[in-house]
Amino acid sequence: MQRTVEKVFFALIRFEINGSELCEEIKSLITPEVLPALFKLSKRHDLAHLIGDALDKNGFLPEGGARKHFLQERNMAVYRYEQIQYEFEQICDTLEKVEIAFIPLKGSVLRAFYPEPWMRTSCDIDILIDKKNLEKAKERLKNDLEYQVEQVESSHDVSLYAPSGVHLELHYSLVEEGRNQSSSAVLYGVWENIIEGQMHQKAMTDEMFYFYHIAHMAKHFQIGGCGIRSFLDTYLLQKQERYRSEACFKLLQEGGLLAFAKGIEETANVWFGNIAGTQLSQEIQAYILYAGMYADLENRAAVEQVKKGGRVKYLWSRVFLPYKQLKVQYPNLEKHKILLPFYQIKRWFRLLFGKDSKNVSRELKANVNLQEEKKEHIAKLLKDLQL
Repeated sequence: MQRTVEKVFFALIRFEINGSELCEEIKSLITPEVLPALFKLSKRHDLAHLIGDALDKNGFLPEGGARKHFLQERNMAVYRYEQIQYEFEQICDTLEKVEIAFIPLKGSVLRAFYPEPWMRTSCDIDILIDKKNLEKAKERLKNDLEYQVEQVESSHDVSLYAPSGVHLELHYSLVEEGRNQSSSAVLYGVWENIIEGQMHQKAMTDEMFYFYHIAHMAKHFQIGGCGIRSFLDTYLLQKQERYRSEACFKLLQEGGLLAFAKGIEETANVWFGNIAGTQLSQEIQAYILYAGMYADLENRAAVEQVKKGGRVKYLWSRVFLPYKQLKVQYPNLEKHKILLPFYQIKRWFRLLFGKDSKNVSRELKANVNLQEEKKEHIAKLLKDLQL
């Protein structure tokens, strides 16, 4: 059943993205018994709207529960797009008025490469500004658009929420804690690699945009997985000649991500270009397919145990969070390092008795139950991808 679901899943995406007609073999596999598993897989990777649309266009959604669920996802994707696009335009207008240079990121740019913009869903809006303009931008968005500002900032962005509930991640850096030094060095230079847009809205050069896309995938890959949607983004970018240039190749090499990019590109072409893959792409498929949109706890446990040198060392690092990571959660710690033990204990209470307690329990179980064979397999995969 699993193999059948995968074959149908990718054939339907190829139909949506490339216009590839469904062959008779695939049509014969789309049965009422397959639809629930197909919905589960596509929902897991935020692609149920594409699958539902393809099934509906091919007449494979009979009346009943499956039809209702798939078409709800399609309708929600259209609604989400309209809502996010409205907020995006409002944000852009506001930043233009106060003369703050900004760069749209991720979905706001990527959806232009899809047959229809609603097909590329987003959970939020991502925009990059210079850190020196952060307070001014927050104040204007708060006053002009009634955005609510989340008080706790990360090491690279701050979250704001529109009255409609749309989430804005206002980035002031593309470099996140834990990213490798080579890719960080490239990302620090983003403002030297931009194309002048109209007024204050800017865009990255093609090579910088593609590098950032691959670097973002690598970050998620290293913490347990990244969604199939990111591979679809990669496939659509690779169909544009400008993202296959020598400049893109050189920047990936400089940032230590060339091997990873080649593995991702090959896997994307296996799934959406329907080409034959290699052993490497098969291993990436096994790692990604059932990991969900961003990460799977078992994958994450395996990766972290490889990095830390074993189960005990990894658990120790999770219990006693390093200072540079803890200060991101508790910014006051940067001014008062002597309070480190206090904030460690505060974090323990939040994890054990707060809303994340169930996730903590699941993570502990994943670490304890992780099989040595899977850890060795993932260690080899990371080595092959030079991560």
